[in-house]
Amino acid sequence: QDKRQLSSWGLPHPVLEAYKNQGVTTMFEWQAECLLTAQVLEGGNLVYSAPTSAGKTLVAELLVLKRVVETRKKALIILPFVSVAREKMYSLQRLYQDAGIRVGGYMGSYSPAGGLSSVDVAVCTIEKGNGLINRLMEEGKLGDLGAVVVDELHMVGDSHRGYLLELMLTKLAYITHR
Repeated sequence: QDKRQLSSWGLPHPVLEAYKNQGVTTMFEWQAECLLTAQVLEGGNLVYSAPTSAGKTLVAELLVLKRVVETRKKALIILPFVSVAREKMYSLQRLYQDAGIRVGGYMGSYSPAGGLSSVDVAVCTIEKGNGLINRLMEEGKLGDLGAVVVDELHMVGDSHRGYLLELMLTKLAYITHR
């Protein structure tokens, strides 16, 4: 099968239809290679970079979708700003809702009713994501996470909030590699 075809990835039919309605039925070769690299679909790590509007978002969305559906674990998507996180939350709710995948947001003073147990995908800011990781660690539930996506990784270099992102990623790396 041609791995550039979205239909060859075993995605839920409603999500394939939602992508099709957006005019997306195939991906670029590099996007498929990202998903086939380093056991990323089995929980391996992936860092990738591409120019603006090159299709990075599709890789992240498909990775999150596959991990949530196939492992029945949760995914965190970390974004730098409340406005971007809110926009992503609404976008993923539209994309995933007919497949029964629950998306909620942790940003500013907002969090989903029912907490993390009420969502499959949590879209959050750096601060809220760090708090969720801390709570999962305290409760011994870090294993409930099947994927963590960090958008705008260059924020690690931010003089105000970069340390929080670095701290969160260091905790995850330490815990998952012991």
